[in-house]
Amino acid sequence: GELAMLRCLGAARSELLFYLVIEGLLMTSLGILFGLILGHSTMELCSIWLTETRGISMTGWIWLADESLLIAGLLLVGIASAIVPAVQAYRTDVAIALVEG
Repeated sequence: GELAMLRCLGAARSELLFYLVIEGLLMTSLGILFGLILGHSTMELCSIWLTETRGISMTGWIWLADESLLIAGLLLVGIASAIVPAVQAYRTDVAIALVEG
């Protein structure tokens, strides 16, 4: 597919490996960021509702230490899952990719 196309256009194997890992890291980072924003915002909305209806006071804007571990784990999983297609692209032979087209 597109990886073979980049190789045909002259991208070095190491460049392809680097770009795919960076792309995976960027997508993982954006997912983590939006997930944290959505999770904390939802908790804050729930806390407003609970305060008004049940008199329970809480907030969604507290950072827990475990969230740092979660972020580190998610980054590791994101990088690991980006490395698999990057290695496959690294091993792609341009001539075979063109023939199989």
